[in-house]
Amino acid sequence: VKKGVLISIEGIEGCGKSTLISGLKNDLVCEGRQIVYTREPGGCKVSEEIRKIVSSRENDDISVLTELLLIYAARNEHIDKVIKPSLEKGHVVITDRYYDSSYAYQVGGQKINSSILEVLDSWVVKETVPNLTILLKAPIETCLKRVNQRGKVDRFDEQSVSFFMDVEGVFDSRAKEEPNRVVVIEGAQTEQAVLNQVKTQIENKVKACYMHG
Repeated sequence: VKKGVLISIEGIEGCGKSTLISGLKNDLVCEGRQIVYTREPGGCKVSEEIRKIVSSRENDDISVLTELLLIYAARNEHIDKVIKPSLEKGHVVITDRYYDSSYAYQVGGQKINSSILEVLDSWVVKETVPNLTILLKAPIETCLKRVNQRGKVDRFDEQSVSFFMDVEGVFDSRAKEEPNRVVVIEGAQTEQAVLNQVKTQIENKVKACYMHG
């Protein structure tokens, strides 16, 4: 039985995730494997509805715990409806954000106790852990400049530089804790250089998982 491969792409706002993912959609081929692109919060009907709630500027007074629980509710639905069924079919699933973002934003940025997320992971994520996580890193000033140039700003884009420094700090520490899973890619390089490096990482991981799957 072909085993599916789960890949998550992480980083702060404006780090180049969207550009990278559109490049992968055009260029990435995993021989004999279907590639499923998805995102968090979102990826399926209920989760996309939750995304609208948590990203809306009208809800900027939402309690941080309510927001966290909504994100995990969206993740639960996403795993059940999209990720697990795709992995069971042997597909390569590439998700724009996954649970590392919850630790970075909710623990790093919003100071929620990480033990709450660990309990939620044990209920929701369980064994649906990424085989590979790509962490895109670019200078925070560059990222915020890109966000401002986009024009369309959501609630998270409006946070302060110190908030994003805290978020990035958690991403960095998770990369150090799990070097076999998390690969840091310098996001300030040319788009093509980033794309080429990420493609190589994904192709190698898919081959390795296929051999051992």
